[in-house]
Amino acid sequence: MSTPGGSGCSWSSIDLTDPVQCRITSTATVRGHIDYTVEVRQGYGESNDRQRLWTIRRRYSDFAKLNVKLESIGLELNLPPKKMFGNTNPDFVAVRSEGLQQFLDNICAHPILYASQAVAQFLQLLPSNALSQSIECMSVSLRNLRGWCVQEDWLDCGWRATKQFYLVKPTDGRKTRRDILSWTSYGPDWSMTPEATRELLDFVAKLECPYIQQPLFSWCDDLGALTVRRLIPEGTLRDHFYKGKPCDPYMKKYNFNCEVFTLQTEDARHIGRHILEALRYLNSIGIPYGQLHCGNLIITETGCQLLDVEQGILGLSSMFRPIMVSTKFIKTVEDMEVFCFGQTIYEMLTGWAWFPDQAIARALQQCPIPFRPLLQSIFAPEAPNLPSINDLLQNELFADIPVAKLTKSEVRMPARLRQHLCECRTQIERRLHRDQAEFRRSMKLMKVRSFINSEEQRSKRRQLIKEWSHEMRGRFQTGSSTTDTDSNSVTK
Repeated sequence: MSTPGGSGCSWSSIDLTDPVQCRITSTATVRGHIDYTVEVRQGYGESNDRQRLWTIRRRYSDFAKLNVKLESIGLELNLPPKKMFGNTNPDFVAVRSEGLQQFLDNICAHPILYASQAVAQFLQLLPSNALSQSIECMSVSLRNLRGWCVQEDWLDCGWRATKQFYLVKPTDGRKTRRDILSWTSYGPDWSMTPEATRELLDFVAKLECPYIQQPLFSWCDDLGALTVRRLIPEGTLRDHFYKGKPCDPYMKKYNFNCEVFTLQTEDARHIGRHILEALRYLNSIGIPYGQLHCGNLIITETGCQLLDVEQGILGLSSMFRPIMVSTKFIKTVEDMEVFCFGQTIYEMLTGWAWFPDQAIARALQQCPIPFRPLLQSIFAPEAPNLPSINDLLQNELFADIPVAKLTKSEVRMPARLRQHLCECRTQIERRLHRDQAEFRRSMKLMKVRSFINSEEQRSKRRQLIKEWSHEMRGRFQTGSSTTDTDSNSVTK
């Protein structure tokens, strides 16, 4: 597949955050082993042009290897137990198929699992050579990296399967300093040329905002983008919550069984205000930032700073996008940023990275009382629209928090860059609206099918068929009697 811009890696148009459904359709005995055929479907809705559909064949040992890779997350995925003998018995295969189906359902329940590199490779969400190809692309980009050399690879420290991390050090003789390099392919919302993207990356790197950490170096080509940032040994805000290290694998350091620390109300107010200042600054320029979460925040002496500001320009999707697609209140890029802000505040207060939208009342009860109206206005608004960033800045929780002054009161931007940013935001919103329409259409079809297949409707259909059969039988008998009478009359 190619990107809208006509270049990029072969998988750039694939959004790994799109929901995934798996169904075991058949089994077959091959060389004494059972092969399970799995139908994989990814996307919103059911139309062929909006979904990807393919089949894979896996053995039980493949499922077991995947389970080992995922068990560090701390979730019970319910893989059926191993059996030494009788594995090909039809009754046993049927029972194991049901267990493996439940295992797949558990994996497909959350993008943190199905968007991981292990699951993406198992389900073939990405080409089989995607990892090696991305490393090759990164190596090509490294030719433009002057002043650093790679020391270690941190391939598993992020949640995004298409993003690679490396520890690098400057080559200018400073032995103690270390930086972090990341390379990522373009995302499905990328719609520019590499030249336009490079111009925007250069522009973003020169922005001066106390609440945004600027990269030390940025570069992009027709394959993807490379960024070097200053390494923060303490890690991100989420690392503070989990007491993890930046280099640790994502599923290990954010294990669901770990003890999670949270922020005090006053600290959450200060950090929330600084985030809003950064979002207002980016929105005034037109830079889309849908990547806000505690893993993209670092704590500084003056408050906090946002990371990965350039990811919206690169067309990458937020981990919260599946929830945003299912939410009718989200219509614009600013709405997406407000929604991510609500998710971030909720994680600061509770330690949970995802607001449980299926149990809103219970989730709000877990938060301090002063924050409940704010979170309700974002996750269960009574108004038809979400609050704007300016509305949130005027909220009593953040209005009186002191902020640093900008070194430059205005930012000058060439008209062509402003046009590129406008097209970028339009592309993000266009795909969001398309997927929302597909999701709503799918929900309607599901309700219709559920209604048709309900026991009440089945009973009504059975009764109608019974009445229709009785009526037709009566008509047939009446017709036969009339025919017999006419025949007797003719005989006489």
